[in-house]
Amino acid sequence: MGKRDDAFQIFFEGNLLLLRRLAYRLTGNMSEAEELAQDVMVRIYRQWRALKRSPDTVAYARAVMLNRHRSLLRRARVELRYRPDPQPPKDLDAEDAELWTELARLPVRQRQALVLHFYEDLPQTKIAELMGCPTGTVNSLVHRGLKSLRARMTEDSPRSEVQ
Repeated sequence: MGKRDDAFQIFFEGNLLLLRRLAYRLTGNMSEAEELAQDVMVRIYRQWRALKRSPDTVAYARAVMLNRHRSLLRRARVELRYRPDPQPPKDLDAEDAELWTELARLPVRQRQALVLHFYEDLPQTKIAELMGCPTGTVNSLVHRGLKSLRARMTEDSPRSEVQ
């Protein structure tokens, strides 16, 4: 194996799980997440000579992930909110499973903004850079996504009857 391959192998082993987790949060499906993460790694490998000198190859990988995810959705002409019954991970309690399900039903860009902000713990400036939009748009997407989640979750929760 050459030096290019050794350096990429280290990057691959150190970041595949991170990319798989991000892809799973975006797609809600483990097999789609695995395929998406592998696709991103292939694209990274093709650009490896230029990227290995970059100070933040992981950020570039996240951006490729978001772009590939959007591209796959566009090609399929399906928004995630119309997919039937996204399955939450098995180890979640009932409240987290409900949150997972409602998150999967959000429009793609709102879900991406929420996942990057709350799960990946990225600042809005970095999210804006990754999503290719102004920080105000990120702020709006996060705000609307949270508002929608709150509305759906309070709408579905059992209400006590007033007597």
